[in-house]
Amino acid sequence: MGKNKRVILKVAKLMTCGVLLIMLPFVYWQILAAPRLNENPGNPRHTAHRLRVQRGGIYARGGEVIARSNREGEVYLRDYPVLLPGLAPTIGYFSSRYGLSGLEASLNQELSGAKEQQTLRGWWRAEALGESLPGQDVYTTIDLGIQAAAEAALGGRAGAVVALAPETGEILAMVSGPGFDLRQVDKTWEDLVEHPDSPFLNRPIQGLYPPGSAFKILILAAALESGAIGFGYTFNDQGKITVSGHEIENYGGKAYGHLDLYSALAVSSNVAFVEIGQKLGEEGLRSAAEGFGIGRDLNLRLPYRSGRLAPDKMSPTELAEESIGQGKLLVTPLEMALITAVIANQGGLPEPILVKAIRDSAGNLVYFHRPKMIGYPISRQVANFVREAMVKVVKDGTGKAAAVPNLEVAGKTGTAENPHGRSHGWFVGFAPAYDPEILVAVIVENGGGGGTVAAPIARRVIEAALSSSH
Repeated sequence: MGKNKRVILKVAKLMTCGVLLIMLPFVYWQILAAPRLNENPGNPRHTAHRLRVQRGGIYARGGEVIARSNREGEVYLRDYPVLLPGLAPTIGYFSSRYGLSGLEASLNQELSGAKEQQTLRGWWRAEALGESLPGQDVYTTIDLGIQAAAEAALGGRAGAVVALAPETGEILAMVSGPGFDLRQVDKTWEDLVEHPDSPFLNRPIQGLYPPGSAFKILILAAALESGAIGFGYTFNDQGKITVSGHEIENYGGKAYGHLDLYSALAVSSNVAFVEIGQKLGEEGLRSAAEGFGIGRDLNLRLPYRSGRLAPDKMSPTELAEESIGQGKLLVTPLEMALITAVIANQGGLPEPILVKAIRDSAGNLVYFHRPKMIGYPISRQVANFVREAMVKVVKDGTGKAAAVPNLEVAGKTGTAENPHGRSHGWFVGFAPAYDPEILVAVIVENGGGGGTVAAPIARRVIEAALSSSH
């Protein structure tokens, strides 16, 4: 009898273990993972449910409709009346099959009406009256005219264009190329996923690139601000410089001879800026990068990536490489726009703004983003000096292709070496140089020289922006 009892107990234990093993996946998915899945805006099941809700609209700066919901029978279908493929990664798709992305995902609580239901008025309408609450409307800072001009200028190439109002930090255009048609996402999904140039990547805020010589404006400003060099500092450029046994040459091996700081930036002398970088030092570079916004937390209301310098202590060679925008240094196009904005704003770093306001279904303002400066990394004197040097870049140096007749443009080109292929072309700049209204950062992936490929794009965006504002 005792033996039978032990056998029964052993069988019972085995059965219990078996039941527990069977129950584990159920416990995980139904109890532990359920909240995370339920909150995931990309869950297609929830997206299908949301088709029965009148989703809020997404609007451009001038009130134009970018996204809206139209009723068809018992459901609301999302419509995107403006075809701007380069803006698609920012606005995002709303698909019953593939979920949500961009602002459609990050502001889903507002757009879907869930936020409104959390208010007393919304709760009363939903719970007591049984009404289906419409979503809240999102108003962006995007200027459709400038956006269209920037998209046309980039021409579908892989790259990015960011246009800012420098004083306020408002993002007027955010082009990611290649883009895609938000109205055709379900039909073209497989092609988009397999596309070698990754159309879903929001390059202005998620693409990380070496900035090349465009980064020299930060190096110059930081060295002047820290006192590492004076305003009258000069160089004897022999075409190359050696740092710890590593030789660095100017582009094309050119030797420029005697250079002041203005001329060093205008011709984009690597020799000069390696020397400046060595005087600035690693600590000075890291401090300046943070002060100018690299790696800073941003209130963009969108997922973004942050730039970075070499993660470990730099050798003199690594410091030399990063001083000319190479090495392990990576930045986003938006970060390059913010660096440039510090010069345009006479030392002030603006907080970038994409979502300006949100209104509930009754038109009441529930969110408003007020422009503000989030730092002053350099003095007015230093900013004005660097601006003068940037004006010389466009007048007499590598940025001539960005010049606009009867207008002072300040800018800087960059040609960033790319280990995976042809160099990336950069241009950053603003106009009018002494009373900035528009600031542009451009990168063309694998495009070659920034003065040849990126500067003309910036010129077209500047012309479009200033012609529409006057």
